[in-house]
Formats: sequence, structure tokens, C-alpha cells
Amino acid sequence: MKERRAYWEKIVADASARHGRQITLRPKSESRFLWPVLQFLFSLFTYWIPIAFTFGWAKSRLQKVDIINGFHSMFSSTMWLAGDGSSWEESSTESKDATASHEIDHLDRLYFGNGSIREEWDALEKKPKPSRLRWAWNAFRYLFWLLPFKYATYRQEFERDGYARSLQVVVHVHGGKVPDYWRQWLIVWFSGPGYGWMATPERAEEVVKGLIEEVERVHSLGENPYARFQQQQPRD
Repeated sequence: MKERRAYWEKIVADASARHGRQITLRPKSESRFLWPVLQFLFSLFTYWIPIAFTFGWAKSRLQKVDIINGFHSMFSSTMWLAGDGSSWEESSTESKDATASHEIDHLDRLYFGNGSIREEWDALEKKPKPSRLRWAWNAFRYLFWLLPFKYATYRQEFERDGYARSLQVVVHVHGGKVPDYWRQWLIVWFSGPGYGWMATPERAEEVVKGLIEEVERVHSLGENPYARFQQQQPRD
């Protein structure tokens, strides 16, 4: 009998083969240098510098974002889990599927320049190699193109594609529709400090509206990769 396998386990294994190195999961609490430094830099540019430039005026309007305990992140070949990793362990399988799919999309886009390569990989006669130079260029664009704040068009596109992967899971679980609380949550995140104010509220609403419509349309056409995977799984 065919063994049932979690989607997140499959895509992590596939990405490890594609990138030529094992993708590991580690809690951010184990990091003694990387994440404390990234937390300091993130707080510096999204909290302390804006306060300094406005002579304190912005303090009541800003909030610190805890990137160590607040969310999971992909860095190089490691998926870093929030805090001590307990939030991951306590998550449902569907939540793990959504998170891993989002992070693998980021990894593929950074190293291959193509978040859809996971679906295309098997059909490619000549397999491309992940490029550290491409990673550096895309990381630069993520931070600064077109502008670091409000009009960060590449960051908007990058995160939009990542959340398209997350919503493939959500739309399948919820019978073809993305719940409205997801729309509201995404707008706040796209226009807030969590992603460095990468979009205006108006632009965030426009991006999220288009994203949800696209995800629901693809699912209705039977082209949702997550739904296809689940349909191929053996029944209990």
C-alpha cells in the first residue's frame, strides 16, 4: 500500500534535490549571530531611523516587528522556524504545507529566478544550476527595487508569489474560496512594517485582490498543484 506523505515533506525533499543540498529546519533560537544581527538591522531601518528622522513624531505610529519569534523564514538552505520551533511543531499539517510552500517559492526565485521551477523541473532536458550571483542580485532587488519603501515593486511581486503558494493550500482547505480574514491580514502585512512598508495601502489592496482572484480561478480550473497532490494521495 502506498504510504501517505505530507506535502511539505515532499516539496522540501524535492527542493533539496533541485538545489543540490539538504534543506534543513532549525529554530531561530539556536542562532547566536545571524538572527540577532538581522533583528537589529531590521529594527534599525523600520523603527529607530524613522523615529530619529521625525524627531520622535513617528514613535506612536510605529511598532517593532519581532522577526525572530514572529514568523518562519528561509535563509540559504535553512528554513528557520520562529522562536524555539514550538509553533511549527504545534501547527496543523495544512499550516506546515502552506508555510513550506511559501518559503520554497522564495528559495527557487532567489537561486533560479523562477518560483515555478518546481512544476517545470521534471520536463527540463537541461537542468539549470542554482546561482549565488543570481541570489545576490535578487536579494538586492528585494531590498531596494524600485524604492525601498512604498514602491518596492520587486518585493511586492516576490511576496505575492510566495503567498500565492500559501493560498493554494488555503483555497483547497476552504472549498475553493479564500476566507476574507486572509484578505484583510495580507493587506495589513503588505502595507505595514512586517515587509518594510513595501506598498501603499491602496496598492496593497489592489495586489491582494488580484492575488486572491487568481488563486481561486486556478483552483476552479483544477490547476491547483496542492489540490492535485492531495487527490493523488492514498485514502485512509
